[in-house]
Amino acid sequence: MKKILLPIAIILCPAGKSDHFSDYVKLARMLHKENKFEKAEYLYREALELNPNKTEVQFELGNVLCKRSNWQEAISYYDNVIQLSPESNSALINKSFCLQQLHKEDQAVECLEKALHENPCDLPLLIKTASLLQEQNRDEQAIQYLRVALALAPGEKTILCSIAESFRNQEQFDNAVNMYEKILQKNPNDTDILLQIADTYIEQEKYEQALTYCKKIVATDPHHESARWYCGQLLLELDRAGELIDFYETIVEKKETKKSSHPLETNLDGSIADLLDAITIVQLQLRTCSPEEQEKTLLKKLQSIEKKTRTFDLNKLKQVAPGNIEQLTNDLQNLNEELIICLKKENRIKKRIKYASALKKQIKKKIELIFEAQNNK
Repeated sequence: MKKILLPIAIILCPAGKSDHFSDYVKLARMLHKENKFEKAEYLYREALELNPNKTEVQFELGNVLCKRSNWQEAISYYDNVIQLSPESNSALINKSFCLQQLHKEDQAVECLEKALHENPCDLPLLIKTASLLQEQNRDEQAIQYLRVALALAPGEKTILCSIAESFRNQEQFDNAVNMYEKILQKNPNDTDILLQIADTYIEQEKYEQALTYCKKIVATDPHHESARWYCGQLLLELDRAGELIDFYETIVEKKETKKSSHPLETNLDGSIADLLDAITIVQLQLRTCSPEEQEKTLLKKLQSIEKKTRTFDLNKLKQVAPGNIEQLTNDLQNLNEELIICLKKENRIKKRIKYASALKKQIKKKIELIFEAQNNK
């Protein structure tokens, strides 16, 4: 280890061994708080030379080693603490974290379970253990811990959502929907949960039920992009062309300008949703053998929406980031072309929606990057 310069007060102080120990620990903690981990580690080690069995200092040294990503050595100090103080839950929890970094998930779970044995009603620890089990696809065990957590915090949304997620992973879809419905009992208009239920029905290819929940979202929030997109895709899948046309007519009538802290945010968010609507109508035009007059009507609606979304109102965007506009336009055009090609070829709605959602995120990310670049100027 390279030499670390210590404060003169510690080097010259003629105090006894115990005083030196206290000084080392006090200064190490100060350096630790200041994120000076290398110097803090040196002083913790010096302190342990004077008092090797001080579990509190061993634990703090383990924490510093964690900060420096020295996982294996940190574990050795946590093990010392656990051996000397078997009830030390903090050491077990931190050891579990280190084991996860070393990709030893089974051992990490064992540590958390030992900690729970000492304190079975620790709510955050129950949730942490369940989350790690879910990552390992051990959903049945995760549900057991989550049910205990739910008994301690009845109706807690995050816990109910986690249980629902595990049920979905096991394809126990009815149980998953029941968990989501419990959340809706408190807030029937929770759009996130309504969308999760729709997703659950789509996984089962129960498109009518999925459509019902998506329509509930749109009725609550006509600007909800994902719900609008889902409605369009589901109506396409169900071959209900007339209803799809009526749906978009209703959406256009309900459209209102949303308030936003950013002068361009409203315009851009609305444009993204409109563009996705336009793509859905293109799909309808491609898939429906309509009479000539109906095709003209569809084309007119498509042109109306595309006019609103064309290049995401470049005149206003040029005021924000003129250097990025041309590249942004090309990227968006390429993404949209790729999306339409995929949707024409792909018959299964689950894959269509998943792919379209991923591309939609890319579109939004590119626009967010422009705003971020502008804010950093």
